[in-house]
Amino acid sequence: MNEERLKENGFKFEAWWSLEESFINEVKCLWEESSGELLQKLENLKKGLKQWAGKIHMNRRKKKQILTEKLAQLSEAKRDDVNLAELIYTKINLNLEIDKDECYWEQRARLNWLKFGDKNTAFFHSHASQR
Repeated sequence: MNEERLKENGFKFEAWWSLEESFINEVKCLWEESSGELLQKLENLKKGLKQWAGKIHMNRRKKKQILTEKLAQLSEAKRDDVNLAELIYTKINLNLEIDKDECYWEQRARLNWLKFGDKNTAFFHSHASQR
């Protein structure tokens, strides 16, 4: 029961958040809109970032799919300067979305390693053997 409460109230900064364009503005807005003591401002920031991240995370999958489809269309289209510029821009944006996914999963893998690595010798040995 105590673990459930900690998990529910716990806050972990997600590394991929810093790769989002709107992150810095979101933090500034949340901080400036908060009133009260430092702890209250931090609590409001935590809640706001969780909500913001939830919206962003849901849209990322759609965005990646749209960029992939657009890239396929541009690859098949006739090559000209405008098409080539849009192709490059789309590739850059798709790579950024892929980087965010990799950052997300890399952080999860690290958390699992820290959580289970020392407690579970089978987990530790399987990972050590793979390396």
